[in-house]
Order: sequence, then structure tokens, then C-alpha cells
Amino acid sequence: MGEMLAARIHAPKKVSMDDISVPSVGPNDVLVKLQAMGVCHSDLHIVNGMMVPPKYPTTLGHEGAGIVEKIGERVTNVKVGDPVALYYMSVCGQCYYCMTGEENICDQLLNLGLELEGTWAEYLTLPAQSAIKLPDGLPFDQAAIAGCAVVTPFHAMNVGEVKPGDSVAVYG
Repeated sequence: MGEMLAARIHAPKKVSMDDISVPSVGPNDVLVKLQAMGVCHSDLHIVNGMMVPPKYPTTLGHEGAGIVEKIGERVTNVKVGDPVALYYMSVCGQCYYCMTGEENICDQLLNLGLELEGTWAEYLTLPAQSAIKLPDGLPFDQAAIAGCAVVTPFHAMNVGEVKPGDSVAVYG
């Protein structure tokens, strides 16, 4: 499919815009043309060397939304042309941790922008299960941050059993 631009980290504090190949699509994958992406503070930790990706160079970013450009032959949850948000974790859905609601420690966990190439690019390939079809009219910029910046505090409020009228401290 050709070349694309991607923001790639080559070492701590060494990020550049690189021409790289558009990723291929496996049987269970989707190729998404990114329309919007976010910059999470954890991305900045990687840039500054406080977190180390499994390999260099890699394309950063785990917040994104776009349009499905291509699907693998086994994909049934989305079709070409669908607007999607990207869930940053790819999990097996079968291990003990996935089955008990602790998919964040899945035996086969892969994260966008770490083990998988990330959203700071024109295109992204990811497992189809991590592409979430968007409802009509939801702007890509809002959908892009929903998979991290929105669900993280929502999860914290649920775990903390926060109720209307409660006082909370937010830091981090």
C-alpha cells in the first residue's frame, strides 16, 4: 500500500517523523486510517526515558480513532468504511485474567504504542477486537481519547465507589 509518516522513538528523547511502510493486515486484523489521536502522559514518560518500550524504534501512541481501510478475512465486527475508536489493549479473552475481568494482566497482553505499533501515524494495524465501531455523529477527536483518558478516571470512580456528593482528590 506504500509509505506513510509516523512519529517514531529511536531512543529516549529521540523522536522523529519517519517514512515507513503502511502495515500489512493479518487474518484477524484491521487497517485503520487515523483521523485523530491523543497524547497521553504515559507517552511522554516513554519519550523522556521514564518508561522503556520493548523495542526501538517504535511508533508511539495508544489513543486514536479513524476509518477502517482494510480488514482481514476472519474479521466480522467491523467493515471497510466504518468509523472506529481504538482500544489500547489487545487481549486473548481466554486466560484466567481475561475471564475474571482482569484483562490488564492478560497472559498475552499487547499494548498500542508499546508491543504494537502506535497511533502516532497515518495508518495503524491492530487486532479487530480492539476496533470499536463508533455511533453516528461522534467526532473522531472525542472518540480518540475515550479509550484511555475517559475510561481511566471512569474506572477509578467505579473501583473507588465514588457517589454523588463524595469528596475526592485527583492527582497523578
